[in-house]
Amino acid sequence: MRLRFDDSFESVLDEMKGLPYFEDNSSIAIFAASLALDQNLSRPCKRSSRDIRLNVLLGTSGGRELMYLIAVSNQPFASDDPLSEENTLEVLRAFEAHANAGLELLDNLKKSGRTMASVIPEMVSQKFKNMTNGIGK
Repeated sequence: MRLRFDDSFESVLDEMKGLPYFEDNSSIAIFAASLALDQNLSRPCKRSSRDIRLNVLLGTSGGRELMYLIAVSNQPFASDDPLSEENTLEVLRAFEAHANAGLELLDNLKKSGRTMASVIPEMVSQKFKNMTNGIGK
């Protein structure tokens, strides 16, 4: 089984692969999926020539946990246990839809003239400030 990146995001993927923040496509998928989860966005993959094997994604730090979080928070499943083996493909597709939605957010910023080298640290910094706002007061 494989997570597919929509072909329309090739340029943003290429730019992100060149940044020191990301080790590989799995770490990019995790970052993008977390962005989409935060904003409750999802976008199914339309066509794909790039992908990640499921076992590689699951072996990347945080990959399994984020995939399961997305699964239990967003998807109705046939069985009572969304994490059962019979739901693996549905769980992967839910994660894939979030990863592609996150890439779409980043791609829109890129199309507005922003570079990923400036956008990503800014996003992380802003999120951290929002999370820590009011701590220590």
